[in-house]
Amino acid sequence: MSDTLNKHLGYVDAATLTVSLCLTYTICVACVRIWIRRGAFGIDDVVVLLATIITLGHTGSSYVALTDGLGKPWANLLEEDRLVNLNAVSPVSS
Repeated sequence: MSDTLNKHLGYVDAATLTVSLCLTYTICVACVRIWIRRGAFGIDDVVVLLATIITLGHTGSSYVALTDGLGKPWANLLEEDRLVNLNAVSPVSS
């Protein structure tokens, strides 16, 4: 059983898939809404545009977090010396 635990590579693939699906869904919905509402935009479309921009920012920050070690096992983070990045953004001072 310990061999199974040592071979576990974390949740990087699952997190990447989830973030990518969210990005795809956001872009598809925005494109369909623009195509349906072309020529008849209103204030509600501005709100949807702002929400889409915020979502794209969140997606971008999620991809940055994935490259910095989100979803990786703690042992891998220790080996790769990624703790410097984690400590730099930690609100708790050492």
